[in-house]
This record gives sequence, structure tokens and C-alpha cells, in this order.
Amino acid sequence: MKLVINADDFGFTKGVTEGIVEGYHKGIITSTTVLCNMPYLEYGAGLVKDCPNLGLGVHLTLTIGKPLTNGKCFSDESGNFLDKKKIREATLDEQEIYLEWKAQIERFIHVFHRLPTHFDSHHSVHDFNEKMLSIAQRLADEYNVFMR
Repeated sequence: MKLVINADDFGFTKGVTEGIVEGYHKGIITSTTVLCNMPYLEYGAGLVKDCPNLGLGVHLTLTIGKPLTNGKCFSDESGNFLDKKKIREATLDEQEIYLEWKAQIERFIHVFHRLPTHFDSHHSVHDFNEKMLSIAQRLADEYNVFMR
């Protein structure tokens, strides 16, 4: 049996990102999921060069920061993602969500120069309903990546 200790929100802030790397070096954290629309993504990519066994997944999001695409169904008037409560109540466009999550995955690949080890989602948005789960699973199948 293999125990996986996953730390979410890599790239969110400098402190969170450094804390995850420190946890890896101390033998606690074995995996992390990356918020690919956050300001410390590239900074974090530099830090994990010294973490050869750290699993790196994509933390698909629709509820924090700004989207990477122009999807209107999940954005407010300032161009930010809706919060967790509002996203549950919104009328969501499946194609817009697919394109946003695909953009997040592609940004991960561009920055880290590899495929992610797995996908999950911030605030578990991929589990909000069957449509969201279906989109996430479709992407997992396309990239041949495990969905957590």
C-alpha cells in the first residue's frame, strides 16, 4: 500500500507554495495540486525542480482568481470567477467549462513541461453535479490522467 498525502492550492500564494515544498522536503507531503490561474505558478515550478518524487496534479478551479479563458457563465463583472455559492446557482455552459479547464491543464503542461499526475478540483467543483463530473472525466480520459 502507498500512502499519498496531497496538499491543495500550490501556486495560490508564495507562503502556501513554499509550505508545500517544505512539507515535501520534510517527508510529509507526497503530492500537490496546482491552481494554474494563480500568481505563484511559475515561482512554484522553479521550486519543484528539487522535488523529483512530488506528484503534481491540476487543481481545476471555477471559484478562485481569474479564468484563463473568456467564459462568461462563471465570471463576475470584474472578470473573476464566481464564489462557491454563486457558481452552484449559476447557469453553466458545459463547453465554456470544458475550455476553461482544458486551458488550465495546458498551462500546467506549458509551465511544468510534463503531464500532471492527476486531476482534482478546488472546492470539489467537479462533483457539484453530473455535468461537471462528466466534463472532468472527459478531460481525464483525454489526457490519460487519474481523476481524484
